[in-house]
Amino acid sequence: MAQDKYLAGKVAIVTGASKLSGIGAAAAIALAEHGANIAVHYSSNAASAQEVVEKIKSLGVQATAIKADASSPDFGTTLVAGTLKAFNTSNIDILVNNAGTAVMHDSAASVPADVWDDVFRVNVRGPFLLIQAALPHMKSGGRIVNTSSIIAKLGSSMLPVYGASKGALNSMSIALAEELGPKGITINLVSPGPIKTDLSMQGSPVAARLERNQHIKREGSTEEVAAAILFLSSPTSGYITGQNLYYAVSRQTFAVLVLQIFRDYKSNRVYGFKYGEFQQPLEAGAAVLSLQTEEDKMRQATALRPMQESTEDGAKYTAVQNRIVRLEAQLKAVTSGQSVPTKGKGSASETETPQSESPLDCSCGRQIFNTNFSIHYDSGIHWVDLFPSLRELYFQASAEAESKWSQEKRGPVLIGAVSPDSLALAKYHPTPGEAELLMSIFFENVNPFVRVLNKNAFQSDMQRYRTGKHPQPELVDSLLFSIYGLAVMSLESQNAVDMFGLPKEWLLDKYQEAQEIALHRLNFIHSSEPAVFQNFLYYLVFLFERGSYRTATTLLGLAVRIAQRIGLHKDPSWFSYSPWMSEWRRRLWNQLILLEQRAVAFDGTQSLLSFPWDTQLPLNADDGAWNTSLFMKPSEIPSPTQDFTDMTPILVKRHVLSILCPVRQKIRTRPYPQQVQHIEAGFKEATHFFQSVGTDKQGLANFVQAVCEIEFGNLRLMAGQAVVRSGSANSEFLSQLYLESLALLERIASVRNSVPNPGWLWYLRTSPPVFAIAITLTHLCSEPANCHSERAWRQINSFFDEYGKENGTIQSASMAALQSLRETAMLSSGFPADRPAVAYSDDQYLLQSPENMDTDYLIQPAADLFSDMWSNSLLGGSLPTI
Repeated sequence: MAQDKYLAGKVAIVTGASKLSGIGAAAAIALAEHGANIAVHYSSNAASAQEVVEKIKSLGVQATAIKADASSPDFGTTLVAGTLKAFNTSNIDILVNNAGTAVMHDSAASVPADVWDDVFRVNVRGPFLLIQAALPHMKSGGRIVNTSSIIAKLGSSMLPVYGASKGALNSMSIALAEELGPKGITINLVSPGPIKTDLSMQGSPVAARLERNQHIKREGSTEEVAAAILFLSSPTSGYITGQNLYYAVSRQTFAVLVLQIFRDYKSNRVYGFKYGEFQQPLEAGAAVLSLQTEEDKMRQATALRPMQESTEDGAKYTAVQNRIVRLEAQLKAVTSGQSVPTKGKGSASETETPQSESPLDCSCGRQIFNTNFSIHYDSGIHWVDLFPSLRELYFQASAEAESKWSQEKRGPVLIGAVSPDSLALAKYHPTPGEAELLMSIFFENVNPFVRVLNKNAFQSDMQRYRTGKHPQPELVDSLLFSIYGLAVMSLESQNAVDMFGLPKEWLLDKYQEAQEIALHRLNFIHSSEPAVFQNFLYYLVFLFERGSYRTATTLLGLAVRIAQRIGLHKDPSWFSYSPWMSEWRRRLWNQLILLEQRAVAFDGTQSLLSFPWDTQLPLNADDGAWNTSLFMKPSEIPSPTQDFTDMTPILVKRHVLSILCPVRQKIRTRPYPQQVQHIEAGFKEATHFFQSVGTDKQGLANFVQAVCEIEFGNLRLMAGQAVVRSGSANSEFLSQLYLESLALLERIASVRNSVPNPGWLWYLRTSPPVFAIAITLTHLCSEPANCHSERAWRQINSFFDEYGKENGTIQSASMAALQSLRETAMLSSGFPADRPAVAYSDDQYLLQSPENMDTDYLIQPAADLFSDMWSNSLLGGSLPTI
């Protein structure tokens, strides 16, 4: 059948393509079938490469074979120069990095350093050098495809070097995708598992087991991998970059595969392991390294027993298989709502609360929270997606922001050049009196969950620091500048001038620069110390509070990767950490979760926490007593408590999320009345946090109750907007949704003005009411003249006064989209954008200005109005409780 020649005239380089039965040759042929001219790279076997060239030429296109050593520093320039000369061109359109090498060892201790270097030179440096040499000849529309491996994702103790090299290739490709995207060049990866070739293990016992354990009951083919490479090289993949396509394989299949290779290696049947292909024993000097067969390594590996080859029911499993079975049983239990097997004596799971039988039980989600809940931020039903007009504005704002960011070539100072000299920090220190004042403000205003510091323990550490007896003065420097920055951030502008005689923004600039220099001195990107990571989180909180959402969101991705690298995502009860260190690690991870939720709300980003994690809530809810002093004694750990009276709203938010998330999952496929039922049931489930507290904590209890009302009210709005998005809402439904949005905004304003502790306002800022604002603005665009429009505009202006003042040069896409929608609504209604906002208390609305307003809603107390809206469904009547 004639092929579409959509690659006609294109020039492609395919490395590792000298074997007709391999993935590289299959990819080269697939590209040639659609019109591309191919440069076939080979390292030693010229005859085999020429066979591939002749096959390609028979398709009516040009082809040439070019020899180049993938481990050589000249690899890229040699291959690119040969290609340009052979085809008499100045352009390279497609680059397929398929060449690679692997080596297998029975233990990490048996891997020589020179072998590690050899593998990385071929698998990482080689592709990079080729991309580097080819980029000057690539125009917009260029395509780069790198062949990785499923091993980079699943891992193998017998292929640590190969897996590490492919992981590095994956990371490098994602980084290059960000750089090359604005230039119109895409870069993606394919990661094959077991692939059938004429030299694979067909007919062997292990082949039968592979087929039995595969999700898809067969091996893959080189043509199937080539088809993916072809697609990623074609014009139709122009909006796909930085992605990794994994081929069907199960973890158990992978274990069978690698262990069988190891058995054959021990039997002196040596394979060259190359991207899922099993090749014949290699000759000396071949490009792919053979497996190590030293006698001392053989003795080290005797503990690894061969797998049982029985295919009968009840076959005995090895220790590896038994562990896989246990893990799969745990996963099955989690996804079916059953209880999870305990971890063993002393594990956290022994004290976990049994699952309830309530309608809230849910087994959905990508990230397991405790045993039965899932934490994510509704990436599947992101609030922007429920507003068609806003969605277009959002994508437009995103494109404009990317363009402006690229043109200005600006980034956070952390990524640029800063002076690590300790003398550079001296000019940033305040006077002793100002320092004491700033530290006092920090402990008074900053939420104790955010600061993770006990005041008394901190003062003791400061005495050591001032007398030169602290062992880590650079760490204290970084901590101090974080404290100063957050303290100034918590002040009103006039208060900053009155206290320090300088504008607030000037002080913020000063302490932001100081934090960046101090973090660089700590080498924070590569550090594995929790204290250094804590200071980095302080800096991110500072950026979010200051309004630098784009910078903060960008660096948040780095923070997630650092946290994953140092293992904060893993439940510390699995490891031998002290109780103090375990609690500290839980707190850092939970703070990262809340910062990530903020990025999702403000910048419209997808959740970065897509990898599995099982860290739970902190075991000790007494934030004020908690500290991270290096000199803390085990006896000074605060007594564990989960009592509400000692819990800050930040930990309450995690508890509320543990109820909200399964509710969100549960309602997605249900009709609207049932959605409201589940939301109301979730609200009742959350009320136990504030039902019975002492009089000294009543203010906190009232605040938390209001927070729960706001969280679940926002979820109810989401359910209502989904009805609108489906096109099944009538005018009465739209009006009720509009009124409920206004009531929610007014409730938030009421809470903000009546909260007894200013530090609690940090909680509200992590969840801006973007959804209610979007509903209100959408309604005003369609019905600009309504009896509640002035009431609506006061809330809208108040929202933008609070959240719209961003310090960064580029506004977040979600805020920019809302701002554009606001301008559209203003043009429709003729309502002035600078109309003053209204402040509220829990009991009654207090007008700032103007004195006369023609709406009856000003008479009714805000709390009562919201309660009325809550008790009636958007369909116009009460719904039965469950």
